[in-house]
Amino acid sequence: MTNNADVLVGYGRIAEVLYGPELVAAQEALTVVEPSEERRAAAARLLPKATLLDSLDALPRAEGDAVALNLVPGPRHAEVTRRLLDLHHHVFSEKPAAPTPAQWTDLAALAQRSGRVLVAAPVTAYFSGVEALLDRVRDGGIGVTGEVHGVFTAAGPARRGYIDADRAWFFGADSCVIRDLAPYAVAPMVRLLGRPDRFTWYRNGVRLPVPVRPEGTVTPVHGNAAIGIGQWGDVIGRVEVAYRPWAGTVEASMTAYGSTGSLRCDLDDPPLPDRPGREKATGAFDLMRRALTDAAFRARHVEDVTTALEIIDGHRYAVAVTGQEAVA
Repeated sequence: MTNNADVLVGYGRIAEVLYGPELVAAQEALTVVEPSEERRAAAARLLPKATLLDSLDALPRAEGDAVALNLVPGPRHAEVTRRLLDLHHHVFSEKPAAPTPAQWTDLAALAQRSGRVLVAAPVTAYFSGVEALLDRVRDGGIGVTGEVHGVFTAAGPARRGYIDADRAWFFGADSCVIRDLAPYAVAPMVRLLGRPDRFTWYRNGVRLPVPVRPEGTVTPVHGNAAIGIGQWGDVIGRVEVAYRPWAGTVEASMTAYGSTGSLRCDLDDPPLPDRPGREKATGAFDLMRRALTDAAFRARHVEDVTTALEIIDGHRYAVAVTGQEAVA
């Protein structure tokens, strides 16, 4: 498998700016499934040789080792993954992979029974800088590890001062800054430390109305910032996430502090105006390649995604502590 896929389901912004550019060379063998006529037209502009379908109902059962990218809005990831597995595709799912850890493990079990491979974003846990940090820490490069801090703050889905109507789900009951941004920091932390003994989220109550284009506003159901505190044996971990619409840059990193030093790694792609997010896109293909060829790696990945979802959704741990949910 090179940097390509057989099926791309959902042609929203992430497909257009992250994955689509990587699929241009293989577009003659690509099928794009997108119900919106406007978004299918956008797909046709970048991928004019791809086959365009308006529904998964029109997608035939896969033959061989066909790979599908599940890029639909977050709340629909689990249902679309199940459909693709039933159609005998290997599946890469954008994050979050499922609404709950139980639903993810159910999907992973279905994939195993079907002889299919299921992997999920974020791929930040497999960035080269993260791999280097993991190796150094495990080799005693910072002495005894005592703290790990992760941060991912960004302008958020309303970075232009508004949000398009088809993306307003980002501020609905099934989404929040924790589910959107925390996976980027939590996934590498889980690779380093494993499953925590305890973890608690503290979330603010700032829910400013967001303009919606072409008209209207949406009031976020959840606050715009959160801090998570966890304990892994003698190690404490901290995760900070926030939507900051005024911020011109993304702050994304993980830092491990030990008895003799510290190590830091970036959790966002370097800025490339012509190819934003390329490491995330190519990382998705690399992740699928590794999972297809290494059963032990695949099993660890499934377990790590389970743990990350447990942290993000508060399962197994203290119920998330929220601020007063009042419009500021």
